Amino acid sequence: MVSAKSHLRFDGLYFVRFDKIRPPRAFYWNPERPGEFNLYRCRDIAITRCFSDGRGAAAPPFILAWLVDDLSVRNCVTTYKNANMEFNNCPGLRIENNVFACPLINAFVLDNKAGQDAVVKNNIFTDNLFKKAALNIALLAVESPPALTLRDNNFFLRALPEEERNVFFLVDHSTRTGRGVSLPAFEKEAGATGSIIADPVFAGVAPMMKAFDEAMLSGNTNDARVARLVMAVKEHQKKQQGMPAGWFPPDFLMNTNLNLKYDFDAFFATNPEVVKRGIGLQPEVFNDFIFD
Repeated sequence: MVSAKSHLRFDGLYFVRFDKIRPPRAFYWNPERPGEFNLYRCRDIAITRCFSDGRGAAAPPFILAWLVDDLSVRNCVTTYKNANMEFNNCPGLRIENNVFACPLINAFVLDNKAGQDAVVKNNIFTDNLFKKAALNIALLAVESPPALTLRDNNFFLRALPEEERNVFFLVDHSTRTGRGVSLPAFEKEAGATGSIIADPVFAGVAPMMKAFDEAMLSGNTNDARVARLVMAVKEHQKKQQGMPAGWFPPDFLMNTNLNLKYDFDAFFATNPEVVKRGIGLQPEVFNDFIFD
């Protein structure tokens, strides 16, 4: 918890099973509302190379920031978090080269006033939980109208009908009403962002997905975890066509029964187009980390 402080750097922190929840008396910052970072009336704060693992917990936000100038969040990973990050009146905000994997509700909420600039670039956003995506709850909730710059982000969405592939939820301040907006519709209104919709092919999930695909074709596998997945899918397909609800590569990575490797390097993108564009975590900044 940081209040009225400036020029702070937080780097290389891991948060696991942070599940302290108390209903707040006010919607945004107050001492009773938990966040792994709870920031209030600060200036020049940098949060880098931090990992927030929301599996198996109630998953309060990774960052709560209110009236924070020049806040930067870079090369961080958040998984299975309710709102992930919430920013209220944070001019000079920069969110760059992060991975937002399977948010429960949305990747982040930005509630800036017009003229309070924010930059969101080179991040990877996966879709929400299946039931939230199917209900057309937006991947990225953004209050309107902030001075928002979106550049070169990668959105990884389930194979929903095109009209349901909303990546933003824009809220009008005057009426407090919202609307889901797809990436093409957003770019038609705001101009090209250079963003793409693609599978980043996370390094930690690619081997399991390959083994699963091979086992589905051959019916054989020496990996009991893959065998269980194949059996579950085939049982589902006997009853109805298609894959089970929530069948999505990042969902593999979140499945605690698979016991997959779970660190920053599991979320390095391997899709050549994503890597070429410099989207997602920057592996070179983790050279001093030791991954098992």
